[in-house]
Amino acid sequence: MSDAIAYLLVAAQLLTAVVGVVFLVSGIDDLFIDICYLVRVLYKRLFVAPRYPALREQELRARPEQPIAVMIPAWQESSVIRQMLLNTRSRLDYTNYAIFVGTYPNDLAIGTRSGWARGGRSARHFA
Repeated sequence: MSDAIAYLLVAAQLLTAVVGVVFLVSGIDDLFIDICYLVRVLYKRLFVAPRYPALREQELRARPEQPIAVMIPAWQESSVIRQMLLNTRSRLDYTNYAIFVGTYPNDLAIGTRSGWARGGRSARHFA
């Protein structure tokens, strides 16, 4: 009986050592990613950012609007989709955009609730 307990203790120590090595390797991997991020941020702050001035809102508004697309995936969102789309349209301070709502053919309620059901298509255009 005491031999079995000794073997169990050795197995537990071995398992603890293996798990410790796995944690160490995982931690070194995370440390490598963190160091790469830190080096990138420092490089951008020291060498890239001083060459380019910060972009201001007035400069953006002075340029003509470019067309953009807003993609909204929706699955069983029929209870909230219409209000969300109306809220999005009222809050966007941009006019040259199109909203695309991606739905599934078997989710018929979302098309009826949003107000633009079109023949069972899987992508709805709401511009």
